[in-house]
Amino acid sequence: MVSRGMVNHGFVNQKGKHIPSSLWFESRWEKAVDFEHLFDSWVELSQPEIGMLHLFTDAEKDILKSPEGMAFSVGGLGGPAKPGISNIGWAMAYGESHAAEVNVPRIEEAGFAVKTVGNTTIVQVTESLADIVDDFAYFSKRRAELKRLFRPDLFWVKDEPKLDC
Repeated sequence: MVSRGMVNHGFVNQKGKHIPSSLWFESRWEKAVDFEHLFDSWVELSQPEIGMLHLFTDAEKDILKSPEGMAFSVGGLGGPAKPGISNIGWAMAYGESHAAEVNVPRIEEAGFAVKTVGNTTIVQVTESLADIVDDFAYFSKRRAELKRLFRPDLFWVKDEPKLDC
């Protein structure tokens, strides 16, 4: 399997502002790899403020051309300069600073998987990451439904990709 990653260690800048650490990892898709377990393990180890596990396919290529979509494709997850989150990936990890954004009972009532790892809430769009490849239309429909359970201005990407049917 081919993969690559990068770790940026947190620091305090010249103005005394804390810049958080970040971890970025990219890998070739392989159904046999348990990416969900890998993601859960990283969440447990790092206790992130925000995290995303997603599989990018050609179905999202048009969205990824926009500035918001490009931020999504590289894991852009907001910050002081641009608050909010680029988009919902297949699994999202919401840490303490995003806890108020996640209405767990409402999300669970709508049929989405929610789990807690430490102080982090993980929400999955569908049961399997492979759904993005195997049935993108279903994944996209569920992501749109999930997005409506959050405040309207939280995510930069508002619309799902147009699918060729």
